Amino acid sequence: MSRAFANLDGLLRLSRADGIDIRPALLRVITDLFVQEATHTREEIQQYAELSLRLLPVVDPQTRSAVVAKLTACAGTPAWLLQEIQRLPTAGNARRSDPSIDTVAQAIAAQSPAGPGTKPAAVTFSQVHGGAAPEAGEPIGEQFLRAAPPERQALLLHLQETQPRGVDFARLRNRLATIERLRAAAETRHQREFARELQHAFDLSNRIAGEIAYDDWGEPLLVIARAADMPEDVFLRILLLLNPAIGESVERVFSLYRLYGRVDLAAATPILASWQEESRGRGKPRYQSLHAPDGAAVRPGTRDAVKTATELQREVAARPATPLRRQGTT
Repeated sequence: MSRAFANLDGLLRLSRADGIDIRPALLRVITDLFVQEATHTREEIQQYAELSLRLLPVVDPQTRSAVVAKLTACAGTPAWLLQEIQRLPTAGNARRSDPSIDTVAQAIAAQSPAGPGTKPAAVTFSQVHGGAAPEAGEPIGEQFLRAAPPERQALLLHLQETQPRGVDFARLRNRLATIERLRAAAETRHQREFARELQHAFDLSNRIAGEIAYDDWGEPLLVIARAADMPEDVFLRILLLLNPAIGESVERVFSLYRLYGRVDLAAATPILASWQEESRGRGKPRYQSLHAPDGAAVRPGTRDAVKTATELQREVAARPATPLRRQGTT
């Protein structure tokens, strides 16, 4: 626990400064991780006690009740901690909007020619972020993977403002089981297993699933989480645990958590649909791993390397067979 939540103070400071209350989700996450372990060191118990006793008085009654119930049912919870919890005062908790994101969303929406209920034309990052124009005809999902974090976030906010509500998109099959498997893979920091689950559950190619799981910034994870209608605390747990490049960055985790509260399925649908369309077009073999044996991240050149290998196989197969010469034959 100490490594996973070393940046808690930073997250709480950003929460107070930006008006997004991350405290209920954080308390649920650290409590779940605490009760999952059968035994704890003295340091782990002390760390959890300090964090939970700070958060319990300021969260909403539902979160407080759920956390207390889990701690009471856990044999590893020391009696002195339960006694301290009983002495705590309670307080209400209300989430406030983030004015900085509201301003960005309004500015992006003002640039869009699409009217209410009208699906916009092809979205480009040059329209929403002023960046260089992407390759002509490139799918929006591929544009999203190639873009920098500010461009990704700008596109998500643009789609949130311009996509029609009630978008027709097939809901994820076995949603709760999928969320549970993704959570379990994140808690063990098993990125390859996380990618396999994405590939199977969302009908993605192994390349795209790998790029989502190994991405060091996290916006593709947000798209997946929104498509699965993932609870905020589960999404936060994945951000903190799956990839150290994300989880150890206070600003990155908070930025993604804040954005998660501002977008929904409408923003995620065009990107996920593009990934699925590209995956189907490639005729992917299910679970054929393109990762290195040590679990290294998918690199941009992976697709070209596979294509080159396939071409070489075809070239060898097309060569005429060379007759063997028997020994002793002149």
